[in-house]
Order: sequence, then structure tokens, then C-alpha cells
Amino acid sequence: MTLTTNDPPPKKYLRQPEVLARVGVSWMTLRRWEDKGTFPKRCKLGDRTVAWVESEIDDWCSRRADAR
Repeated sequence: MTLTTNDPPPKKYLRQPEVLARVGVSWMTLRRWEDKGTFPKRCKLGDRTVAWVESEIDDWCSRRADAR
């Protein structure tokens, strides 16, 4: 498959340990934020595999920093 300049970049997914390291909170805090809708929702990649879209996590972090 060849990407052209009009194609969006492929999505990169982050697993739970990477997300927790970037955000710096506990797993339970992350779950509460997701449940409240204040944090990006995870994507189900398989029967027992979830991940978050990296660009959504980066955008969330940027918005938090800008809100300071």
C-alpha cells in the first residue's frame, strides 16, 4: 500500500502502560476520567486488547497544558 500526500497518517496506538506514563496518573483515575467523558476513549483492538489513539492522547495533553 502506497500513501499519497492526501492520505491521513496511519494511526499509532498506545497501550495502557504508555498512556499511564504519559499522563502520570493511576489506572483508576484514568478509568474515572474515561467514564466521565473527560479523557479519550480506548479502542478495542481484539478480544482482550485495548489501546488509545496516540494523537488523541497528545491532543488531550496539549489542551490540559493550555488550560493552565
